[in-house]
Amino acid sequence: MDVYVTEHEQLDALKKWWKENGKSALAGVAIGLSILFVIWAWRDHTRSQAEAAATEYQQLIGEVEKGDVAAGLTRGTRIRSQYSDTPYAVFASFAMAKLELSKGNTKEAQSHLQWALDHAGNDGLQHIARLRLARVLIDAGQAQQALKLIDSAQPGSFAAGYAELKGDSYLKMGQRDAALGAYQAALKALDEADAEQRAAVQMKLDDLGAKPAEQGKAG
Repeated sequence: MDVYVTEHEQLDALKKWWKENGKSALAGVAIGLSILFVIWAWRDHTRSQAEAAATEYQQLIGEVEKGDVAAGLTRGTRIRSQYSDTPYAVFASFAMAKLELSKGNTKEAQSHLQWALDHAGNDGLQHIARLRLARVLIDAGQAQQALKLIDSAQPGSFAAGYAELKGDSYLKMGQRDAALGAYQAALKALDEADAEQRAAVQMKLDDLGAKPAEQGKAG
């Protein structure tokens, strides 16, 4: 048997419930709708931001390819300022570092790569930024600083890249045996499919005059 036997009783119960709870129910609906509107607005904003950033970044790549340093740096700065919450801000920093290096501006390139490292939103981008920054430091004669930067990371799937740069750092510091060990570790970490990088590391081992027995340790 129904709790409310007649439609009249059901209607009376509904009126009573609405009288007691109507205001709070309306407030709850209003709050719920407000939250939904905020979520929808944020999604639309995020999507439009990403699309605008992507368009700006494509233009930046064109300027990098043309070697238009002034325009590229201006656009890159704008991307970082206006779209800092998108991955394109980090990509822009990579591009700006490349432009600065093309003019021999090592310190400025380091600054852009440090920004990328500090603002990278995921581990992959952090590793790329750290490795690029370490490379610039090594080339600038700051091998000790590069080594410190590399040692602060958990390499994960980037182990080969970190090991190779460790070898480059040790080599710059005149530590042949340490460089040899690092290159061996890099070769060991590389997959057979990474033919190009394996060849590059092998060349570094050859340049060190590594004996077959020493090179064999990498296998």
